[in-house]
Amino acid sequence: MFNPNAPLKGKFIVIDGADYCGKGSQHRMLGAYLLDHPLDRDNKYINVVMTREPFNTEYTKEIRQILKESKDLRNVARRLFELYVFDRELHVVSLIEPLTVESGVIVFSDRYKYSTEAYQSLQGIPLEEILKAHKEMPVPDLTLFIKVPVEERLRRKAALKDRPYDEVFEKDNEFQKKLDAQYDSLVKIHSNENIVVIDGNRPKEAVFEDIKSHVDKLLFNK
Repeated sequence: MFNPNAPLKGKFIVIDGADYCGKGSQHRMLGAYLLDHPLDRDNKYINVVMTREPFNTEYTKEIRQILKESKDLRNVARRLFELYVFDRELHVVSLIEPLTVESGVIVFSDRYKYSTEAYQSLQGIPLEEILKAHKEMPVPDLTLFIKVPVEERLRRKAALKDRPYDEVFEKDNEFQKKLDAQYDSLVKIHSNENIVVIDGNRPKEAVFEDIKSHVDKLLFNK
């Protein structure tokens, strides 16, 4: 049920970027920060739902299987595109819209439409087709792109010792090199959206300070 008298309006925040940019760590840090926000400790108005894509739908298992087992990026492009859109549509109608619009919750997602626009367009799906598929989906109130040079992202990948397997995109270094430019282009394409590029090639604490400042401005005009 819509609550027009909620003291804090719902917001939809997205964090996105190329593999190994550090968004997962920042996603977790921001969730904890929001639940104990220094400007909300007296009121405790903030409620946060941390989510991620792919979402928990009937399409997720096939997505994960393709990412894990596929060896040819182009052969799986069309199916991945379809699966991600189907999955995202359910994410929107079952969680994002009901909570942010009707319930006044801050929904904070690790990945959203921008990942499909970057990754699947590089796989060969026309960008115009991808943009059209997302035309009716909600625009985030704030999107944070974490940008890290590909050399550093590959170094981080190599340093991981406990990852059980590489996903199909992670196996292709040439593909990874193209992602930075693709995300840069999305900032221009979505110039009417509130997208902020964060320099992720720093200690995670410094990156987080930048993220906090943009989130605080969104929520409290600080």
